[in-house]
Amino acid sequence: MFWFSWRLNAKPRKSRCPDEGENVKCSFCGKDIEKGTGKMYVKKDGSVLYFCSGKCEKNMVNLRRKPRKFKWARQEQIE
Repeated sequence: MFWFSWRLNAKPRKSRCPDEGENVKCSFCGKDIEKGTGKMYVKKDGSVLYFCSGKCEKNMVNLRRKPRKFKWARQEQIE
């Protein structure tokens, strides 16, 4: 029974999913993402990125671009 003791003392994990009513913003362009849309990308180090479209995901993850260099990505962050 000693190998089960770590489970009894474990603290509940914090959920990565946003709560109901909590808006999520795109990690690249800053646009609000409606519930049930977009993608959640989890990196190897555990950090979570949210994307509103494939365009944003491709630019940040695959092409490793910075959003501050693109006018279309900065427009949402300025407002």
